[in-house]
Amino acid sequence: LASLLVFTFLIAIDATSVVLAVSTMTTDLDGNSTESFWIGASYLLAMCMSLPILSRLAHVFDRKSVILASIMMLGVGSLVCESADTIALLLVGRVVQGLGAGGLTVLSYALYGDLESQDGLKFLTAISLFIAAGTVCGPLIGAALSHSNHWRWIFRLNVPLCVVLGVLVYNAGDVEKQVSRAAKLSDISLIAVALFISSIVPLLVGLSLAGSLYKWTDWQVIVPITSGSISLLLLVGKELIPKGARLPFGSRIVFSKPLLGLRRLRNLHGAATFGVQMYALLFFLPIYYRVIKEQSAIATGLLLLPQTVLMAPCAGVVLVLVTVFRLSYRWTILLGWLCTTCGVGLLALLGADRTVAFDILLNLLSGFGIGILLPALALSAKDSTDSADALEAPTVLVFMRYLGSASGLVAIGLIFQRLLRDNLGSTKFKNEADEMTKYATTLIYSIREMSSSQDKRILRDATETTLRTIWLALSVVSFAVLVLNCIM
Repeated sequence: LASLLVFTFLIAIDATSVVLAVSTMTTDLDGNSTESFWIGASYLLAMCMSLPILSRLAHVFDRKSVILASIMMLGVGSLVCESADTIALLLVGRVVQGLGAGGLTVLSYALYGDLESQDGLKFLTAISLFIAAGTVCGPLIGAALSHSNHWRWIFRLNVPLCVVLGVLVYNAGDVEKQVSRAAKLSDISLIAVALFISSIVPLLVGLSLAGSLYKWTDWQVIVPITSGSISLLLLVGKELIPKGARLPFGSRIVFSKPLLGLRRLRNLHGAATFGVQMYALLFFLPIYYRVIKEQSAIATGLLLLPQTVLMAPCAGVVLVLVTVFRLSYRWTILLGWLCTTCGVGLLALLGADRTVAFDILLNLLSGFGIGILLPALALSAKDSTDSADALEAPTVLVFMRYLGSASGLVAIGLIFQRLLRDNLGSTKFKNEADEMTKYATTLIYSIREMSSSQDKRILRDATETTLRTIWLALSVVSFAVLVLNCIM
């Protein structure tokens, strides 16, 4: 248990430490704006890809073997990232890291599902505390190591930790009793795995290329989006048909167990939107602080604390509300979405003329909402399934969270580029807008080095207007989820 909690902390650091170092990484490795968003999104996408597959393998083999394999992938991926000399190699390393992180994450939540109600709540609180601690430390570590080539230490630090914790797990007792492999192998559908991978990856790659590197009508965009959409429809159809269902003419369909178990978990939209909100705030608030407020990397990491540090006490608040006051998890979810909706909407008031103290106050409410939703949605997942399989509900919960994070980060990154290009189109930079926004991530941080105060003001105003639109859009999405939770 202790090792998995430490890995939960490490995974949260890996996911958030690149937030303030991504600009330096992109510049050092000659990447563009789309590739810079994929530094964060590839890790999250790989996590959600590995979640259902590794959770099924945990049925066939003991969980200890899957944990050790996940640790190995996390360590190998860190080594690849540390030695990367091209942006492509860095992305490969992030994918391998994410594959390992996905297995460790879902097995941590599986232990929560194994435990009785009171012990499960305590372990869930511990998971939330370690995620909160990692989310707090990640941006600070990234800020401290955001200088040229120092960012490689973000990945180097993982390697000895993986070795030490891997040895501890290897010497520990079995995590789970042995089961019949032959019986469990029949539950794994290779068709579902193939459809799953061939739907998620092409869709996100196609969407990330559209409008930034290629036009929407180019074959480089149409082919992956079309093939991914077809695979996704086939996968959803297979997932929603129960095992052994009868066709109208009486014959029975023999399917293996669903890969994702979408039929068993409510609030899928909530888990996905939570991921979008959390990582959008962590990736786009630094743009505001670095560009609009001209803060240093370290100062920006500290200014993100209102978004991250509240997660820990909020986990305790949810535990008290559910155990002491017997409040239904449904009401804590509604409270979380209400705070998130209002808090993210208030971020539209951020601006160059605001004081730092005002910025901090505006961030508190959304941080409080995200902190409440983190454990509350996990409670919802455990309660909403009658399956005896402890892995099923947490797998779907964490899968939807990181799928929302990855797809949301890519989508919002594209929207950010498009809005910034449109806002620059009405300025003196209208002829250079396309080329400038292609490298938007590195451009916005170079604004601080411009000698012309007029050019700096124009680019800063365009960035501020773009971010304001992003905050309002996120608030609308959060409000839609709040309404759905009220009526469902």
